Amino acid sequence: EDPLSCHLVEVDVDCPPSYVALSYTWGGEEPCEPLVIHNSGRAKQQLLITPNCAAALRLLRRSLRRRTKNRRSLSVWIDAICIDQASDDERNAQVAMMAEIYQRSKTVVVWLGQD
Repeated sequence: EDPLSCHLVEVDVDCPPSYVALSYTWGGEEPCEPLVIHNSGRAKQQLLITPNCAAALRLLRRSLRRRTKNRRSLSVWIDAICIDQASDDERNAQVAMMAEIYQRSKTVVVWLGQD
């Protein structure tokens, strides 16, 4: 299975592109699965995500590949990745907007886990 990777893109909340919002349980898991973040240059960063988040992303990727038969990208909003978890101010502001974020998405995927 290919490593999980993404590009982080900042968008205007009033005019977002089409995206999927992923809702999943954090479940008290420690982040330990690597997510490679490609920046606009050649530099890469790595963010650790929970196993449950990683499983949800792998399922989305497999589903997209089956439907499109290619490696087309998909815009996904995931709170643990799109919100700076180290910033209380950003986290509080984004949590206050979560209902709007989910409402504006093209689709909301709810991941309850592998079991």
